[in-house]
Amino acid sequence: MRFETTAVLQTLYSAYRRTRLSKHLRQRRFGRIEAALGMRPGDRVLEVGCAVGIDFAQFAAARYRFSGIDIADVDRICDFDFHLASATSIPFADKAFDHAVSIGVLEHIQPLDRLCAASVEIARVAQAFCVVVPAMGTLIEPHMF
Repeated sequence: MRFETTAVLQTLYSAYRRTRLSKHLRQRRFGRIEAALGMRPGDRVLEVGCAVGIDFAQFAAARYRFSGIDIADVDRICDFDFHLASATSIPFADKAFDHAVSIGVLEHIQPLDRLCAASVEIARVAQAFCVVVPAMGTLIEPHMF
């Protein structure tokens, strides 16, 4: 029963991600991250765990010198500098980026020593960073299922 419920909820969440409301909320989150980091046009920005680009890249790619890394090379929804790489071994020099962002990725890295390695790598390649992880109290949070 758990598998069936999870599959249904994942299908519903996938449909939700294509709605205007979902895009509006992701764009609002983007604006808050931009403000918190003090991002300026022309800054070099790295997204760790960019996937298809729906969470951050679609808003950042046109404004910043933007790069993304992910462990899977999938079709992306926008054009940006993509690198196939793990968060535990980011292929860039120390402080190569003004900012790094990771949304909904770190909670999937196990065991703890790999999570720590990913955290160290993000801090190594960026002068400032923002990591977003799920909150169970969020109204629409796919991890709660």
